[in-house]
Amino acid sequence: MKYVLLTLFVVLGACIFSPVQAQIPTALDGLTISVTPENPAPEGTVSFSATSVRIDLNRADIYWYVNGTLSKKGRGEKQFTMTAGKIGSTTRVRAVATSTGGEQVEATIVVRPVIIDLLWQADSYVPPFYKGKELFSFQSEIHFIALPQFTASGGTPINPSGLVYKWTKDGTVQGSLSGYGKQKFTTVGSVISRPIRIEVEVSTLDGTITSKKSLVVDASSPEIIFYENNPLLGVRFERALSGDINLAGDEIKINAYPYFFSTAKKNDMRYNWSMNNTKIPNSQNKSDITLRKPAQTSGKSLVSLKIENSERLLQFAQNSLGVLFTSGTGN
Repeated sequence: MKYVLLTLFVVLGACIFSPVQAQIPTALDGLTISVTPENPAPEGTVSFSATSVRIDLNRADIYWYVNGTLSKKGRGEKQFTMTAGKIGSTTRVRAVATSTGGEQVEATIVVRPVIIDLLWQADSYVPPFYKGKELFSFQSEIHFIALPQFTASGGTPINPSGLVYKWTKDGTVQGSLSGYGKQKFTTVGSVISRPIRIEVEVSTLDGTITSKKSLVVDASSPEIIFYENNPLLGVRFERALSGDINLAGDEIKINAYPYFFSTAKKNDMRYNWSMNNTKIPNSQNKSDITLRKPAQTSGKSLVSLKIENSERLLQFAQNSLGVLFTSGTGN
């Protein structure tokens, strides 16, 4: 069997993600108010529940006020539900409870919805014109940025660079990467392919507004995808090669593209080609290979490739392709 090998190429990447949350500072005096959800979305449903160790709320007269206006009252009315305001709004919810003996306790809670978008971008290879998301693979770098929308009491937007950020990775606070204005966070995935959980707590300097956002990013394994490099059409990115392919002409040029490998050092990628489990001479560190049909021979050859990141030993991928050919003149 004859084969001829040609040259190389590599790839690049970027990404995003986004959600919503809100903040609830509290104040209490003899009464405790709990809120569900803890961080309600703007214009979302909020439920309040009152508890007290001083009086029996089941027998008490309870009054619920929203911004000073009575919204609900009744004996034993320990729960209250309302709709949160728009982003930047402030809603004061006050509960007053009077026992059968005349003792009165109360608590006030302030609902101030905010939004935090938590975005991420992985440093991983994808081929040119790839329209999908560059996935996070173990041992690759991943960047996060928090984009909070906080407003002051008067409705004036607060500059995100003037807020305090506390980053937590897999339950561990990242103290050196947290602090005033640190709305960006970068980390490297572990050697084990597992999800990474990131949480950011954002607060104003005076601590009157505080909110959290978290997300989990699943780690993906790097992949190798084969494409035909046609002499007239170039690389056929619209049609990946897999399984068994028929060698219709006398030769075919195959390009291999590594997906989701770390881009930290582009020259650390090692290509190892083999045919029928035997290394192909002079093919190492080439990203493409040209195969020619042997003369007067029919059969199938298994072409395999393993790509490794020499700096991150557990970051590798393998793929293979069956090439079917029928007897012909060959070259």
